[in-house]
Amino acid sequence: MPKRNKISRRSFVRNGAAALLAGAVSASTAAADPEGDSEYPVHAHGKRVHHFRPLDGDHWEHRERFISRDIQKVFGKAEVELKIEEIHADHVPEQFRDPDRAGKLSGQDDGVFGTWEQHANAERDLRQGDLTQSHDYTGPLYNYKDGDLSERASPINVGWRYYHGFDHDDVQDEMTSNGWDGILPSTDRYVLVFTGSSSYNIKEQDAHVRKPTGWTKQYHGRLYDLPDADDDGYDVIGQFHHDPWDHGWLVGDDWKYAESRQEASSDWESWGYYAFTQDVGNGGGYDSSNGKFDAI
Repeated sequence: MPKRNKISRRSFVRNGAAALLAGAVSASTAAADPEGDSEYPVHAHGKRVHHFRPLDGDHWEHRERFISRDIQKVFGKAEVELKIEEIHADHVPEQFRDPDRAGKLSGQDDGVFGTWEQHANAERDLRQGDLTQSHDYTGPLYNYKDGDLSERASPINVGWRYYHGFDHDDVQDEMTSNGWDGILPSTDRYVLVFTGSSSYNIKEQDAHVRKPTGWTKQYHGRLYDLPDADDDGYDVIGQFHHDPWDHGWLVGDDWKYAESRQEASSDWESWGYYAFTQDVGNGGGYDSSNGKFDAI
């Protein structure tokens, strides 16, 4: 029997207060989150600052801040503090690996920041799409970093259809037994799982899969079980990208979203499955994403 309606115990429910905005918005446009509208997240330019502090052995604390006048105009404060993470020494830039002192790295960058409700409004509109959309996927479109404001991180780009009866364990087992068995540790990202027209869960990834491409480089996928309430056509979704050697601490890294999606789906095709590419319109703002989603 297919395994359905699985959701991580780490999920927690948030109720959205805003009703659906009137009118359909095309999935091919950027109008789903117009800049300057307080109901939507803010597209901000500013300074991103990474702080690295040694803890013990191979473990370091990573603190990330983003400082922008664009954020200050909307939220009354210029600085966003993202969730503090514990990372492995291999993910710390080499020049900051002195175990006796902390390090700091900064540069100009862009980001999309908002409350969970603002991100939900943007996804809700984009997921409604228009009557001419040519895809059958209605689930989460992005994953996010958590913080005092959340930041849109990466586009969801792979999904496994319900008729396989998969959950994240099944997907992970198939991939780790076929070369996606890397061991570099990874941090948490969250998706918005809608449970109704104005309610949603904020859900952490259920599993990671990693295909090494070098000493500190890898194709990396975060897997999320998807309940029927959000999209009954898919049981598992994934966000696939390529972790660069510096793991993104340097501004301007190429996460190779489209290439990583193709790497994952091509592997599944070589294992006897069929992959169909759809355009779900979530590639805007990413240099290496074209908004495509591979259904397996």
